[in-house]
Amino acid sequence: MNKVGRNISSKIALLGASSVLALSAAVPGFAANASDYGVWSEPVLNSESGSYSGTISFTGTTIPSATYETVFSLVDDKDNEVEIRDTSEEWISEGTPFGAVFGFNGPSTTNNFLRTGVTLTSELASATTTITFESPVPADSLGVVIADLDIDSATISAKTADNIALTGDELVGSADPIGFNMCDTDKNIPTICEDVEDPKDLPLVTKNANDVYVVNSEVGEDVGVSAWVKPSAEFSTLTIVHIGLGTPSTVRIVLAGPTIPTLADTGSTKSDLFALAAALMILGAFSLIYSRRFSNK
Repeated sequence: MNKVGRNISSKIALLGASSVLALSAAVPGFAANASDYGVWSEPVLNSESGSYSGTISFTGTTIPSATYETVFSLVDDKDNEVEIRDTSEEWISEGTPFGAVFGFNGPSTTNNFLRTGVTLTSELASATTTITFESPVPADSLGVVIADLDIDSATISAKTADNIALTGDELVGSADPIGFNMCDTDKNIPTICEDVEDPKDLPLVTKNANDVYVVNSEVGEDVGVSAWVKPSAEFSTLTIVHIGLGTPSTVRIVLAGPTIPTLADTGSTKSDLFALAAALMILGAFSLIYSRRFSNK
């Protein structure tokens, strides 16, 4: 190749490199991760059994979809309650132990909470919610929150596809601290916490052989009292038994999977990217033609 050919090829290569850099700048980059909280469908009443059922879906691919069913120990109690709640007023902030791992889920209109309610009776009325996943949930992936433990207790357990119960230690996994208060945060404070005077109340937590028991130590009215687990072993079913210690007595159940990487918005459009890609192809073709042409001289 003569000097002129080398100069032309060098210029074309420089143009190509510049276009590559431009294309790289235009391609969206990875930004902050998006939360993947489970979305609950409206519960459907089974009039014969008095139970409620629905589905739970996740945006990401780590946590499989699931079905849920809530049954009551006192089937005919008029105060039995199962409903979904959005996070327009109450949500989990990134400033809490759970939110630090799974991100925040509000404020929004997404139905991330399942609320169960029972009435205090001499029999300690309960609501048992069983969640069955379409396939086994990977270890160290799903977070489970029981919130609004003001005058309630809850027992959390899980089983594998072979019906083997997880141990208390496996249920808790890396959740630390297990007990927290949704209102005890200096970031993204939930609206429902505005009137909470002392958001420091924490639940008492007991790890048993095959379950985790949580109860509000103060038996007060602090809506923020919560507990969470993050199972360190694979499982297929999750069960939460909510026992009412007051009238009425409700808790919220929240599920979340690993955060999902999202693309940053750079302002570039698809047409911009296609134009740059086409320019690269043309420059590449010319570079090849000129290189061959001048190499023969």
